[in-house]
Amino acid sequence: MSFMRQQQQMQMQITPALAAMEQQMDTMSDMFNRIGRLCHEKCIVGPYYEPTLTKGESVCTDRCVAKFFDVSYKVSAKLAGKQQPQ
Repeated sequence: MSFMRQQQQMQMQITPALAAMEQQMDTMSDMFNRIGRLCHEKCIVGPYYEPTLTKGESVCTDRCVAKFFDVSYKVSAKLAGKQQPQ
């Protein structure tokens, strides 16, 4: 087998894995952006007078992110349960 053919075969094997990684990165990036947008709208009151979050904003943001992950986990678990044959 020639070197070029081996490279082509390796490339064909890497491509699905790379596509899966890119999809995972897009999903994580989307989730991070949604969390940031939603929690910012809910917890951060503008205009900004201080360079750091106030105590209330910090607590609200922490709870918002925790709730987002909790709900995401519960929805994923429900969907996974429905996909399993009964």
